[in-house]
Amino acid sequence: MEYLWAFLDRRDYPQAARIHEPDFNQLLAVSPDSGIQFVQGWLEGVLSVWQTVKAQVATAR
Repeated sequence: MEYLWAFLDRRDYPQAARIHEPDFNQLLAVSPDSGIQFVQGWLEGVLSVWQTVKAQVATAR
């Protein structure tokens, strides 16, 4: 999870949007490599949607 938070910090992801879900710990415990791939894929998806929404809000103004 440390990698996840560091990545979010580098991308200026809002602190208020960070919810720690204990269920993720079980997913990440399967394998270190799987955990890294899961976090990277999940973050890319979340940040992609966030950037899309942010751009749409900026365009609407």
